[in-house]
Amino acid sequence: MTRAQPQDRSQAGQAGRTRLAAGLLLASAAVGGGAAQAGTPALHGPEDNRWFDRISEHVERHFGPIYGILHPMEWQGLHVDVIVAEVEAPRPGWVLVTGGMSDRDQPDPAPARVEFMVWLDAQAYQPPPEGGLTTELDDIVAALRWLPVYAHDEGALMSLGTTIEMPFGAPLLDGTGSNIFLMVPPPLWPEAAWTVAGAGVELLQLVPIHPDELELKLEAGWAELVSRLLPLGAFGPIDPARASALQETRL
Repeated sequence: MTRAQPQDRSQAGQAGRTRLAAGLLLASAAVGGGAAQAGTPALHGPEDNRWFDRISEHVERHFGPIYGILHPMEWQGLHVDVIVAEVEAPRPGWVLVTGGMSDRDQPDPAPARVEFMVWLDAQAYQPPPEGGLTTELDDIVAALRWLPVYAHDEGALMSLGTTIEMPFGAPLLDGTGSNIFLMVPPPLWPEAAWTVAGAGVELLQLVPIHPDELELKLEAGWAELVSRLLPLGAFGPIDPARASALQETRL
């Protein structure tokens, strides 16, 4: 059974107050939304589009122009769209951001509302000349839609330092051998990109890690793992050839 591993509190203390190496600050302003405001309904139907417009505007403002939005053909209970944006800086590529996880508030102590994002290299996906989106993104989109449903159905809290293994038989990206992901705010963007203004929705970047890196995180805490990953460029576009921070193995 897939289980989300919560952030480690003994090693990092309170996650929202930990300062990391190499100038990376994961601040409480961006990773500790707290409980929902009093009177806020716990569930907002997809017809409300309560946060989606703000999330879309946030993606365009901080990541790049929206190339397309993938809507689910059918769903049960939770409507999760996937926004595809074209990124030029800090490195060219594609950012995929969910819109729907935040329709339901998480229970304490996790941030009340979160969405997930994945950063792909420009070569990982090349749209057809005539425009539009092809099936190359299907597996990643399916995983991004599965994760919010799993989180809410199982009561799994998603926040800074959470790790999760996707229950898919094949890796989500060609060339990678791991479906384990670490969740962090997108550290290569300014802190303003970490939280959707006016909505209190926090973005968590899904970063693939090796099994031995997961063991390090469980033993020493997510802050120690992040400090090992920083010099390897692990928080940029997903690199299937990235070696483990602990040994020379590939994802």
